[in-house]
Amino acid sequence: WVVVVEATFPNSTEPSHESWEPILLRNGYSFRLFDGLNRFYLADEHPEYAVQLGYPACVFDHPYMTSSYHDLHRLYVSAIESQREIKSENEATLAAYSTLEASTAHEQIALIDLQQECDGLKLQSSHYENEIELMKRTVSWRLTAPLRRARSWNVPRWGRRG
Repeated sequence: WVVVVEATFPNSTEPSHESWEPILLRNGYSFRLFDGLNRFYLADEHPEYAVQLGYPACVFDHPYMTSSYHDLHRLYVSAIESQREIKSENEATLAAYSTLEASTAHEQIALIDLQQECDGLKLQSSHYENEIELMKRTVSWRLTAPLRRARSWNVPRWGRRG
């Protein structure tokens, strides 16, 4: 819809459009603007853009920025994107750390429960060992010792027919 042609000879301000401009004009384009270097032509079927081509680019154009400002702006946008990526990575790391921390706390509680259970079993075992020692000191235990030994000899029982 818009044709922009460099309209001066290289490294000069001397116009060079006389030789090629008639081709554009014959093919439905109208001259709209010269900015000192380029000539702007608008397709006749799009007159709605004539207003925008009524004056050259200037500080009143929005958004207007110099190339150095554009470079700074691009760096700024890149820095913001990097900052967002770092923030996202930090959030993911914190979430993973929180999950790990919760898992570790759960494991520590389970370990404490196991230690308490083990301590309880040791105490119970000690109690049973004391009971056995007390039982072995009784008179009846000492009197029945020969019977217990005879039983371990694997002697055939009386009254059994072989």
